Amino acid sequence: MVKSENISQNAQFENYKTWLNHEIQIGLDQAAEGKLIPGEKALQDIHDFRKAYLKNNG
Repeated sequence: MVKSENISQNAQFENYKTWLNHEIQIGLDQAAEGKLIPGEKALQDIHDFRKAYLKNNG
């Protein structure tokens, strides 16, 4: 049972890493094009994502 839980946690972590890498790439692309969003908006987006993630996976 523990092994199954570890696999599930690893899969969730891999999904998170994939999402984070995608978001970083979007940010780099936006920076290159001069299309950055304000820092406060970025922080709110992160907060909203974490809240939704915890609701769905908590």
